[in-house]
Amino acid sequence: LKAVNLPTRIPADLDAEAIYAAMGTDKKKAGGRVRFVLLHGLGEPFTTGEVAETAVIATIRELQA
Repeated sequence: LKAVNLPTRIPADLDAEAIYAAMGTDKKKAGGRVRFVLLHGLGEPFTTGEVAETAVIATIRELQA
């Protein structure tokens, strides 16, 4: 991301809970759950809705500038 000048941090003035709520409006949401594409390993993606809201919000906060 840095190599192509894309942001790697989330602006600190954005509310983590509001970001998570906005993710819930995505068309990929299934069964009332936000879906994520994660990796088992390099080149081994999988999708899941089994990511805790608290973990997502904590990660957003970690990535805030």
